[in-house]
Amino acid sequence: MTRLQKIIFLIMFIASIPLQAESLHGNKIEVKYVRGEKELLTKIITVSDDVTPDIPEFRVLNSTGMKYSINIKKDIILITYTGIYDDWTLRTGYNDQFKFIDVDDTLNDITSVELIDPLSRLEGIDKYDIKVWTNGFLVEMRDPICSSAHSSWWNQMLGIVKCNYDESPTDYRNQITFKVHFSDKNTAREEKEKAEKEAARVAELRKISDPDFSMDGHTIYTNWKESVISTSSHRVIVTASDHVNPDIDDFSTLPNSENPNLWDINFHKDTIEMSFSGSEDSDGYYINDSSGFNFMSNINTVPDIIGVAVIDTGSLPDGFDPSLITVEKDTVYVDLKGAKIGYNDIVKIQLFFAKTPEPPNTDEDNSHISGLINVGFITRSFDTHKIKVKSWEVTTEGAKEFLNEATVKASDEVKFDVEDFTIYKEESSPTANWSINFHEDVIALTNTSNNYMHTTSAGFSFEDVDDTMPDILGVIAFHNYYAPTGFDPSLITFDANHIYVDLKGSKCSLLCHFEESPTRYKNRIILKVIFAVDYPRVDTLLNAIESVNSVNFPSHKESYIHRWETSYKRYSPTSNNYLKVENNTVYMEGDDYEGLVNSGTLDTLYETYDVPYNIPETADTLQSFYGHNIYVNYAFNHLSEDDPKRIKGEKTVTVNSNINPDIRLFKPYPEHDFINWDINFKEDTIELIYRTNISTNFSSGDNKIGFNFVDVDNTMPDILNVSMADSNYTMPGFDPSLIVFDKDSIFVDLSGVYCTEWVDETHNYCPNSDSPTGRNNIISLKVEFDIPLGQKRAKVDTKRIDALFDALEIEYSQYAPEHKESYYLEESTDYVRYYASTDFFLKVKDNKLYFEGGEFDSESDRGTLDSMYLLYDIPDFSRIDLLFDAVELKYPSLFPSHPESSVFDSGYYGRYYPTTKNYMGIKDKGGYVWGDSFGGVVYTGTLDSLYTEYNIP
Repeated sequence: MTRLQKIIFLIMFIASIPLQAESLHGNKIEVKYVRGEKELLTKIITVSDDVTPDIPEFRVLNSTGMKYSINIKKDIILITYTGIYDDWTLRTGYNDQFKFIDVDDTLNDITSVELIDPLSRLEGIDKYDIKVWTNGFLVEMRDPICSSAHSSWWNQMLGIVKCNYDESPTDYRNQITFKVHFSDKNTAREEKEKAEKEAARVAELRKISDPDFSMDGHTIYTNWKESVISTSSHRVIVTASDHVNPDIDDFSTLPNSENPNLWDINFHKDTIEMSFSGSEDSDGYYINDSSGFNFMSNINTVPDIIGVAVIDTGSLPDGFDPSLITVEKDTVYVDLKGAKIGYNDIVKIQLFFAKTPEPPNTDEDNSHISGLINVGFITRSFDTHKIKVKSWEVTTEGAKEFLNEATVKASDEVKFDVEDFTIYKEESSPTANWSINFHEDVIALTNTSNNYMHTTSAGFSFEDVDDTMPDILGVIAFHNYYAPTGFDPSLITFDANHIYVDLKGSKCSLLCHFEESPTRYKNRIILKVIFAVDYPRVDTLLNAIESVNSVNFPSHKESYIHRWETSYKRYSPTSNNYLKVENNTVYMEGDDYEGLVNSGTLDTLYETYDVPYNIPETADTLQSFYGHNIYVNYAFNHLSEDDPKRIKGEKTVTVNSNINPDIRLFKPYPEHDFINWDINFKEDTIELIYRTNISTNFSSGDNKIGFNFVDVDNTMPDILNVSMADSNYTMPGFDPSLIVFDKDSIFVDLSGVYCTEWVDETHNYCPNSDSPTGRNNIISLKVEFDIPLGQKRAKVDTKRIDALFDALEIEYSQYAPEHKESYYLEESTDYVRYYASTDFFLKVKDNKLYFEGGEFDSESDRGTLDSMYLLYDIPDFSRIDLLFDAVELKYPSLFPSHPESSVFDSGYYGRYYPTTKNYMGIKDKGGYVWGDSFGGVVYTGTLDSLYTEYNIP
């Protein structure tokens, strides 16, 4: 053998030797003695080569004198039996074990444990009694023997011999010696570090993600891809619901197979759970190629997904690799490559959604929020309320005849509030039995007979018997793909206390079998009910909570609804805390709180803080659509003299500020479902939202198609102009110049308008994730109305103008030698003061100051009001009044009642509170308080600093 061959052979020999990379010295080892399932003794030591032995006495059983000493040096473990040397003391049976475990996972993986056979080796132990895992090992004690003498002939028959041995260091064969071999890696430590990194990643995701976003109500596209090279796939599109479990029942990954692999898939809040429910092989199946589920938002209504985390329910498939899960904006890819799928295996993942940036400040009217996800954001529940259920049919005279009825106290705790409710009375009629459930703000109707057909109007009514619930503002049909064939949601009607569901056209027979439905049939009608909410009362309550918790909520921005949320929130930027209202409950969250802190229900807090019902101020109906009857139609050539009334669809609506939209899913062509619009009136704006997903091109050329809006009762002032209110999400091709109006009506021409799902040289892409609806499908129009004289005068800030006139009287005493009272010129908005002795006018007209009379022969323009206010240092009294209001809310014990108006007194502009005999006022741009509670005049800061402190806009 050459020298090179010897070197190579030596290298190969060394490589074949188990790596001895570590010593046990300095590491923490747990030593256990186990009998059956019971731990008889456990000790934890830090191994030291300088201590002999590491455990001097390891007494297993006091009653028998069974004890050992244990010594560890480098990679050698020596166990010495030191107990009584008779055959009964050491006979252990077959369930005794020594276990040695690396407590802190500081050692590299143990590859093997070698039993060394010295002269002192204890009889009855061999190498097959040793079992090894990465961070420890055990030795089965089985039937070791050590006796100082034969106690009887019986012992000799059993093979029990003396363990005395003079050549042993202990004079006995009473020791077990092990040599531990290590690898060059530490699997436990790597797994621990991996888990820590994953926990840190998830913790970071929790910080930056939106904790309140839920998939509930959003349409999710689910797809199974069999392999990267396969073209076969299966998809299902559902609207996720927290009230349905699972959302997808028996999803087949092999839809064309006689023995498909079936999964149940459930979307709940921010989690997706995939549960395997059966396959052609009872033992499951193995996925050896990249195959799995893809989940994505079907119409881009969810924010970006920034990460996922696997939730281990204890049922993960063997071989499942979480690192194969990937995300891309609104899509999650769950690759099951390498997993062995077995019955009831569950893959559950949590999704982290990106936050929509908080607005820096907002005074938005929350009734303007578009989209279903923000409707009914403070959920009202049927729970505990008494609901009367009736069935009805329409008689030949066209009236509703009520047939059966049942009154129940709705409960979220029961599966069905009403079971086997029959619509018709006569047994010979095609009876249709239904189970009815009220849960939170949802009514679920499930047909249990699955054999009926309604050719005429018949259905259900629901009544708030005791009128204990808020007014009903709307009813939305959800999950219509589970609804009976022919069910028409547009036939649902309601008023403040009733809902009527008309089943005309609905039918179900053997043909209504539907595998993807939770019931396996198209037989479920799910209704979400929108209730009125007294938002001003909620805001008054939040003000009261802030006044009591001023340390945590020192100032606030206006309450608002986050784009992706269903909660009503108020933010305090100084403390980074929120007040949040959801499901009729007030929560506190932010830097001063760990998670959500429940403060109580709205009703309880209203009573605690004595918050009265809000009595809304009379709406400015002359400048708003609210309260007026508006006739809407969709027509060809409506303004044409030839045929002005070729109407396709029409509806008259009384505009309600609390309903969004005022007209939901308006069908221009009642016989077709492929064109639907939401129409909402917001004070002086009209919002048209095209709700159909299919690609559509509207009118062009001479065939002008569009909407016409008419003030039916002529109760509104004349229309002066119509323009775009917001063009950010306008439908492609819309031309505002084609809008035509007169004093009572508006015609919106849709010529050239389209909404397409593709991009080419001439078309824009209609979907837009930045839009509130996820698409460029909103036409928002601002309507300018003429203002009556009285209302125009009401907009004039006479208090501030009078202060300016006072200053001018001092500056121009030659023209204004004495003080006079101001007044309006007849049939005008000109606000004046007249000085008869000099025949001189001070006049404000169209936000400008004029001198007139005396040496001024005609109106002499002296400048804008704003410039005059700045020149003569005239404060904004309306803004100061807002500051006074805020101070009153924060310090109700000092300033408990609101005077009718602020007044000037001794150079101060302020308010007096007779019950506490306190004052607060503004003078020379500084704030002051004085009175019985203060012991003198107290300076509170500059006016600008107070505006900032109290967040006065």
